[in-house]
Amino acid sequence: MINDWYQAILDIETPLDQAKSIAIEVTSRLAKEGIITLHPEDLGKTHVSGKFAPGPRFHIASGQDGDGAQAYSFTGGMDVHTVPWVNEYGIVGLEYAKCPICGTEFSVENFDALSKLRSEFGKASDIYLKSQQFSLMSCPACGAEVMVRDWMTEPHVGFCNLVFTFWNWPPFHDWQINVPDIIKGTLGHNAIVTYGRL
Repeated sequence: MINDWYQAILDIETPLDQAKSIAIEVTSRLAKEGIITLHPEDLGKTHVSGKFAPGPRFHIASGQDGDGAQAYSFTGGMDVHTVPWVNEYGIVGLEYAKCPICGTEFSVENFDALSKLRSEFGKASDIYLKSQQFSLMSCPACGAEVMVRDWMTEPHVGFCNLVFTFWNWPPFHDWQINVPDIIKGTLGHNAIVTYGRL
């Protein structure tokens, strides 16, 4: 099985010192709903890579028929990150960015400006992962210095401390059970769905 793309549900509000305990609450809730399989030894780990396999209700929840196990046999696990995280593959594949100051939209139509922004997001990523500091980035259109987290992007670029990454799972918008809403309800605040591709 090759994990080559992911959907990630980001909690951009939780501080680093609370990420681990909240991750335990969320993974426990997803296991209770049958979305993931949770083993007691998995609880409390800082980063669990592919550890959480799809749970017993996965195919029902994702709207697959009885043949769903065969149709989605490529599905990977769910990773949990309770450390500073940036959607680095999302930055590489950045499709859209909008300056919150002047409203200028950058997309593949203005490739040079979007490429420059990808580079700036990459530099900001290095700084955040090393120091948890949010960089300022200059807008190519108006020159305003904008905090990296304030840019509107597609896909969302992260810069957060708690992330649930689902490798090769069917797109959540097709599910009968709303996994992002389950996570939001457990968090008690908003969460953002993003994606990336290796």
